[in-house]
Amino acid sequence: PRSTLFPYTTLFRSAQRTRAVAGINGDFFDIGNTNRPINMVVRDGALLQLPYKRYVVAVTRDGVPHIAEFEFTGEIVIDDRTMPLDGIDEMPQPGGGVSLLTPLYGRVPPRENLTLAALQPIAGVPPLARYRVTGIVDNLSPQPPGYYVAIGPSDYSVVGVPQVNAVVAASGDLSPLRLSSIIAAVGGGALILHDGAWYDDRDAPYRQENSKRMPCSGAAIAPDGRLFLIEVDGRQPEVSVGVTRREFAALMRAFGANEGLLLDGGGSSTLVVRRLGDRVPDMVNSPSDGRERPVADGIFVYSNAPAGPAVRLVARPGIIRALDGAQVPLRIAAVDAAYHVAEAAA
Repeated sequence: PRSTLFPYTTLFRSAQRTRAVAGINGDFFDIGNTNRPINMVVRDGALLQLPYKRYVVAVTRDGVPHIAEFEFTGEIVIDDRTMPLDGIDEMPQPGGGVSLLTPLYGRVPPRENLTLAALQPIAGVPPLARYRVTGIVDNLSPQPPGYYVAIGPSDYSVVGVPQVNAVVAASGDLSPLRLSSIIAAVGGGALILHDGAWYDDRDAPYRQENSKRMPCSGAAIAPDGRLFLIEVDGRQPEVSVGVTRREFAALMRAFGANEGLLLDGGGSSTLVVRRLGDRVPDMVNSPSDGRERPVADGIFVYSNAPAGPAVRLVARPGIIRALDGAQVPLRIAAVDAAYHVAEAAA
């Protein structure tokens, strides 16, 4: 089943729907199966997916970006019985484990050897919150989206069947940065730039492709805290043959970054930007599939500057080189001080 959290749609549609200023595709994902990202996801401060031993780009509440490898330690308490929390919005591994499912997981599929208890939030912000058991549901029939605790067979002997009105409390935290300090985070693949030099990440996905020229997407951080979102097209000789991972790291370093993370690449590489004078963003790269590929998640940038009156006219293109007598179309718009297109009658 496809998750409602990760709707497997295009970056362009997501950016237009949410009126983003810019966006880039995010993590590697379980393509063609669940379509969920592989690594950690934090949205609006809520941990939606646990980390998976790869690097993550995270933005803390003070607006500072970080690239780090995260770990999660959590527990779930069911009527004073404490067990490790093994998963959030994913089914327990075969044989055991305890997972917490939320409405963001979507429809719950049938599963043998599983105890599935329906929950109702009573305190805190899900998923790490307190719940009340409302009943035991049929694990062999599909269940609608909702809150559930899923108990595998190896933990059933410890938990048993939760009673109606039993209290379930899920808690946990991240390291090296605490969850309370993070506003947004998206996982990635290889760390390719570290301390200003090429970094050969031994845990990188598809490490055998290090020397292969590919379309690449990445996030990079400069010493002064600037965050770069960079995309290079590839697999199109008439446009671009792409870059190797080492070349991509060198490009990040040329922009002034000293830390760089590779995001999902190939046909997933996509960059959208709200260009000067436009009201909504548009795709600015050339996807190697010939069309934009749906992806699981992305990193989006928004402007929090309030809209104001028109203060200047802008034109695109800003520089024109043409033969005498040629006609060049211009895109002209009135913008406010924050470069939002302004409502101007004249």
